[in-house]
Amino acid sequence: MATPKIPALGKMQVNLFLRSLIIIFVQIVKIKIMFKQPKGLIAAALANTGERFGFYTMMAILTLFLMSKFGIDGEQAGKIYSFFYTSIYILALAGGLIADRLRNYKGTIIAGILVMTLGYVVLMMPWISSR
Repeated sequence: MATPKIPALGKMQVNLFLRSLIIIFVQIVKIKIMFKQPKGLIAAALANTGERFGFYTMMAILTLFLMSKFGIDGEQAGKIYSFFYTSIYILALAGGLIADRLRNYKGTIIAGILVMTLGYVVLMMPWISSR
């Protein structure tokens, strides 16, 4: 019985294999570095992820939603949009100042998440009468 021939690896296949090994090695190093981070980094990263998701979602659809759902004209929708946009930066500055003075970063992040959630809940409420 004849043994099957194993095809020889070509230069391209060897290069792809070596690149795959390098990529795997780099990912392992990144994972090891990731787990050596401070404890509060995961909470901060998750808070930032939620904030960015809400920010870009709201910026994309807020005025269109206000105009179509509540029948608000463009000028009033623009004012609400501007207030929302301004409050993002003012509250971020206030949160940074509070965190620096109190040195309670975890509590400040949790308070920021709660304020952000409250803001989104207020925007969901149909308190503006339709025209």
